Amino acid sequence: MSPHWLLTRAPIAERRLIEGARREGEINLYSSLVVEDLTAIAAAFDKKYGIKVKFWRAGSEKVVQRIVTEARAGRFDFDVVETNGPELESLHRELLLQKATSRHFADILPQALMAHREWVGTRLNMFVHAYNTNLVKKKDLPKSYRDLLDPKWKGKLAIEAEDMDWFATLVKEMGEEKGLKLFRDIVRTNGISVRKGHTLLAGLVASGEVPFALTVYKHNAEVNYAIHDTRQALDEARKFRITRFVLTIDPQGNDYLRILCDGLDYEMLQDINQLPARLLKLYHSLTF
Repeated sequence: MSPHWLLTRAPIAERRLIEGARREGEINLYSSLVVEDLTAIAAAFDKKYGIKVKFWRAGSEKVVQRIVTEARAGRFDFDVVETNGPELESLHRELLLQKATSRHFADILPQALMAHREWVGTRLNMFVHAYNTNLVKKKDLPKSYRDLLDPKWKGKLAIEAEDMDWFATLVKEMGEEKGLKLFRDIVRTNGISVRKGHTLLAGLVASGEVPFALTVYKHNAEVNYAIHDTRQALDEARKFRITRFVLTIDPQGNDYLRILCDGLDYEMLQDINQLPARLLKLYHSLTF
């Protein structure tokens, strides 16, 4: 199937797309959504259309790299791509998307529709600040970005490496000249470390390696609290000389477990159904 958005011009065209997909047996989706969301989408799609969704997940820049590399090799394995706007625009410029229309366009934000109609925004990235409560007190939190010029923030700030959309929006709202000068002054005065991956950045806040992060996704921040609680529980267990071992089914666990566990053994399971048998084996290895 050639690359296209599964968007329709009319019920007849929609039926043709569904029939074609059913003949092929599955839809190939490349995405940077979190696995939990991808799994839910795949299940809902299968339930509605009786078509399996096979997805490949990676960071937005890797999604683009894979599609471009495959295209140059004459392969078009993906049917649908879902990732960040700047990366989708890159695919448009590489002539790897097709124009599409949908009756649902009328229901979404006008800003989500590109003039060329080769991709449409399907989600909003909600950036929040995250801080480690052991290292930053609530009363000391900045009330504006200008407050980050205070020397007390020296060595405490971090952002994610690929958040150009956050920075571009922020600078546009501030005024380009004013915004660029402010962030140059912040970097010159206190520095801003750059980390790769939003899950990793949230985990670094929880572990204390990053006291204050400027660009954390909201859902990562919520997970961040759970990571922080887990770290405290592990520390409490260590104080009482309790043997600790961490099992996770989170496919992004490597991003934060190496910091969270701090030398402690941990293991990532590919399937939650493996958990009962693995727990039994682990219990025997620790007690016999």
